[in-house]
Amino acid sequence: MYIALKPKIIAATLQEDLNTLDKWTKKLKMSFNLEKCHVIPVTRNKTITKTQYILQGQLLETVLQAKYLGITITSDLRWNAHINSISSKANRSLGFLRRNLKVSSIQIKTLAYFTFVRPILDNSCTVLDPYTATQINKLEMIQRRAAQCFTSPP
Repeated sequence: MYIALKPKIIAATLQEDLNTLDKWTKKLKMSFNLEKCHVIPVTRNKTITKTQYILQGQLLETVLQAKYLGITITSDLRWNAHINSISSKANRSLGFLRRNLKVSSIQIKTLAYFTFVRPILDNSCTVLDPYTATQINKLEMIQRRAAQCFTSPP
């Protein structure tokens, strides 16, 4: 058994939930940071049904991607934007370490890598689990570059 969900019914239900949240925040004398509240339409359809949601009297912005707890979530639920973001950040950290630890010992370089670069690559890896060769290679390339830089003596 299945039920075909109509976009207008879904929109009305979600708006009711937002209204309930609004009442709850007023009761507890709290508020949402509306700059961090976004609507991300998740669909396989090529055309996205335009819906508008209101929270605390303000229209919520519709975006195609947003960061949530350090993870970039996109409307197509693919990991390309997140992997691009973490690989860029890891490359910047690796470049900084390469420039500043040229004459350091291998042990110091290794410790610096495991302290500053590896956590960036490991962050949320259990969630994203890159499944395309391009995504895997992008992350592995950083590891290989670090191994080349930090395994040779000064």
